Amino acid sequence: MTEELNAVTEELNEVTLELNEVTAELNEVTAEFNEVTAELNEVTADLNEVTVELNKVTAGLNEVTTELNEVTAELNEVTAELNEVTVELNKVTAGLNEVTAELNEVTVEFNEVTAKLNEVTAELNEVIAELTAVAAELNEVTAGLNEVTAELNELTTELNEVTEELNEVTAGITKCPGRNPQFVVSRLFYSLKP
Repeated sequence: MTEELNAVTEELNEVTLELNEVTAELNEVTAEFNEVTAELNEVTADLNEVTVELNKVTAGLNEVTTELNEVTAELNEVTAELNEVTVELNKVTAGLNEVTAELNEVTVEFNEVTAKLNEVTAELNEVIAELTAVAAELNEVTAGLNEVTAELNELTTELNEVTEELNEVTAGITKCPGRNPQFVVSRLFYSLKP
């Protein structure tokens, strides 16, 4: 019983160690995921700023378009500005695509780690079930020991009673030196027989 319990305990320790390793790996992937998310937030903020600038330039372009005949030179300047903003937007979009690709890779790793964690959890549940079964067996053994202890207590009580009777008879023999001690002891044993 002890060897089985030790084996189950050792298996539980191994599964716990594996679970700790998986948890550490999950923490690393989560940290990487957080870094990528922060980078994505920065890129998004840049994109928002560029979008604001693009909106401003577009508004200016609309005004220039309305006054096209009068402000042709102004329109050329605004068009040049728009081209510059478009270049920046393309760079930001490329960066966003890279971050998205990294995020996809991290998501795949996260899913793999999650699957491994589920496997370890299943093993842990099996070990818990085995421990529960062992505990049930131990309870049965304990119940049996309790019954034996109760019987032993009853026998001890009977032995104490017999000892008291023997002491009383011994005292009687001592008080009556004229009697044959062997005869008295023989009567005692006959009286104690069931």
